[in-house]
Amino acid sequence: VLRVASLDLAALQPESSQPPTRVQRIDLAALAERTTRRFAAACADRPVDVSAPDDPLWVDADAELVRRALDNLLDNARKYSEAGRPIALRLLADASSATIEVVDRGIGIEAHDLAQLGTPFFRGERSRARSTGGVGLGLTLVRRIVEAHEGTLLFASDPHRGTQVRVTLPRPHRGPG
Repeated sequence: VLRVASLDLAALQPESSQPPTRVQRIDLAALAERTTRRFAAACADRPVDVSAPDDPLWVDADAELVRRALDNLLDNARKYSEAGRPIALRLLADASSATIEVVDRGIGIEAHDLAQLGTPFFRGERSRARSTGGVGLGLTLVRRIVEAHEGTLLFASDPHRGTQVRVTLPRPHRGPG
């Protein structure tokens, strides 16, 4: 059974919540493609299946911060799944939002740990048992980046089957420029 925990990011205001400083209109699909290509080159044993719209997917965002969030999500998918298991990155859109999904087929996350994801220094029981390194700040950074862009973050996981992370960002009301 897939268990889902949604984080109400408005209620998790970081102590130094500053809006991104380099917001511009960016093509999220192109950014995700570049980020995924760089990840695949560095982690050749991890195939990444990318599914994205053919047309530009415009959002108003700080490209560097969104790239960092994607890097962290792909790296977590790599750390918590076995070599050779593919990672899926999907981009979806509707008129009001753009969604990035990163899905792995790894160790998954226990239901009691889902609500703690994104809490500084938190590492779930199963992640502490693996020699994956990290101090529990990667998802905190992702959460704060998403929050700064007025987006939402959602985790779904099934132990021993994998995890899905969904980042949804608002889309601008008009085209690029």
